[in-house]
Amino acid sequence: MEAAAEALQLEAADAPKLERVRVAVRATQAEVYRDLASDIVESVMEGFNGTIFAYGQTGTGKTYTMFGGEGEEKGITPRAFSAIFNSIQEASDMTFLVRASFLELYNEETLMLN
Repeated sequence: MEAAAEALQLEAADAPKLERVRVAVRATQAEVYRDLASDIVESVMEGFNGTIFAYGQTGTGKTYTMFGGEGEEKGITPRAFSAIFNSIQEASDMTFLVRASFLELYNEETLMLN
């Protein structure tokens, strides 16, 4: 997958580093998940919060990237949930609490999707 990344560092010394990534048009859903989301999901399984944020103009593929279709076309969200619940199933000696929130910002309006 071809992706271009830019980093944004906030002024405070302890502020997190934020990355903006542009994804190549030819990238498959599996490549997008592997390159952009799998590390976040691994961190979530270690107890950290994770955020995946799709930003762009209307019609540029954000919903498709996040949710996708069936089979190999499934997007980041179903792939992340599969990875999370597979990890939970493998760790039968532990207890987990899974929470997810979805929101959409459109025309300066916020819609809670969960």
